[in-house]
Amino acid sequence: MHEWTGVPLARILDLVGADPASTWMLAEGGDAAGVARSIPLTDEVLADAMIAYAQNGEPLRPAHGFPMRLLVPGMEGNLSIKWLRRLKFGDRPFLTRWETARYTQLLPNGKARQFQLYQEVNSVVTSPSGMMKIRPGYNRILGLAWSGRGTITKVEVSTDGGKRWQLARLNPPVKYKAQVRFDLDWNWDGTPTKIVSRSTDDKGSVQPSREEFVARMGLNALFHYNAQQTWAIAESGEVTNVLA
Repeated sequence: MHEWTGVPLARILDLVGADPASTWMLAEGGDAAGVARSIPLTDEVLADAMIAYAQNGEPLRPAHGFPMRLLVPGMEGNLSIKWLRRLKFGDRPFLTRWETARYTQLLPNGKARQFQLYQEVNSVVTSPSGMMKIRPGYNRILGLAWSGRGTITKVEVSTDGGKRWQLARLNPPVKYKAQVRFDLDWNWDGTPTKIVSRSTDDKGSVQPSREEFVARMGLNALFHYNAQQTWAIAESGEVTNVLA
């Protein structure tokens, strides 16, 4: 877990005298790619976002955006602009190329959804997982769950491909807009099976199955895929990725 030190975004806006009518902010990076993203100035963003200049008790390292970066908890990572060089304010999105050529969601009806900014409720089993090999008998299932909109309240795990679900243990600390580890004791009888997890957050959002996700969002969810991840376990104990 990382500890960040910085100045709240709301304080920055107050210091520079930003127009209170501004509803959007453009954050520009000083990197060679010139990443620039429009961010809505909602009450939630103003309460959570900061300009960070230190991480884990030391100045930001170059790879993390030295000398300062924007940090917007809960939103997709590319919005936490590294090597921050400028903030601009306005009453509408700035429609940079990153918001037209990238980070949009092509829907089944042919329309494109822009500004799908939050990381939706998600989870993944990390052990056993792809390219691992397990043995019959006791196995401890481990994983991570998170939600960009709140706090994880429960994680369920199925060891029979989604037919039956068991509550996993959430390992503290369980915090707002943070990853939480989970685990479940499991005795594998040696027959082929599939394991999968699904998480729920305090807003009542439940991680969808792949079928539910594809029906709603289509097959082009390169940047915003949060469907349940299934691992197949062969009789040999080898673990591979499967769609469902």
